[in-house]
Amino acid sequence: MRFSQPMFLALSFVSTLTLLGQDLGTQAWQLKQRGEPHGARELLENAVKNSGESIAAWKAYAEFLDRHGDIGARKAYEKF
Repeated sequence: MRFSQPMFLALSFVSTLTLLGQDLGTQAWQLKQRGEPHGARELLENAVKNSGESIAAWKAYAEFLDRHGDIGARKAYEKF
């Protein structure tokens, strides 16, 4: 199977977003494990603010809020 250039670029973009989200999620989890839950939340909030419409950042932020029972989770999920 041969991919066209636009298809390859699209797949690369999606893969990068996925890795970014995993990296953010991992960083937030590590902060939380070290006893810094506020630092984890701040990391994700900053990622959302500074990344514009990054699906990966919004996803990581929404999942974090959801795991902590925050009422803002629903609104964050709606962003992506």
